[in-house]
Amino acid sequence: APMTASADANCQAPLPNVLAGVTAGDNCDASLTVTQSPAAGTLVWLGTHTITVTATDDAGNSAACTTTFTVTDTTPPSVAIVTPQTGQTIPGDFTLSAEISDDRGITSVDLYDNDEVVASDSSPPFEWPETNYPQGEHVFAIVAYDEAGNAGEDSVTVVVDWDFECTRGDCCCGDSCCEEDC
Repeated sequence: APMTASADANCQAPLPNVLAGVTAGDNCDASLTVTQSPAAGTLVWLGTHTITVTATDDAGNSAACTTTFTVTDTTPPSVAIVTPQTGQTIPGDFTLSAEISDDRGITSVDLYDNDEVVASDSSPPFEWPETNYPQGEHVFAIVAYDEAGNAGEDSVTVVVDWDFECTRGDCCCGDSCCEEDC
């Protein structure tokens, strides 16, 4: 029966040993040699691969059957919102920025504000400068999709206050105020 496995961080998976599920018989030879090609443990890339099982008797007669093994990408992209940070009060002019990566590549990135898509992008840098952004509490979420359709996301909750200004104890990180030492 066809089998599947999730790819590792290198987009590979080891072939399973399919011999335990094979039944082979011969009317003249009780000691058949049964082999698998490629061998169990062989690392294969994403995609579908054919495994051939061959039974050979002492006279050199053989019969073969095949099955498939599919390696799939199930790892979502890594998404981290850098600025602003959750819990911050920020001015109406700010830049939302994120670090996004995936071992197979990013196909699209959506920026949500309170569950509504407000911007999309597909290549770095993943930065969205905003001017005179509406005041109030906002939940910004960034959802990134890879070539396999996996989605990774991160979100922050901030308050936009047009009257807010960075004070001497704050620092500015990408147009957003941080309450930490720079």
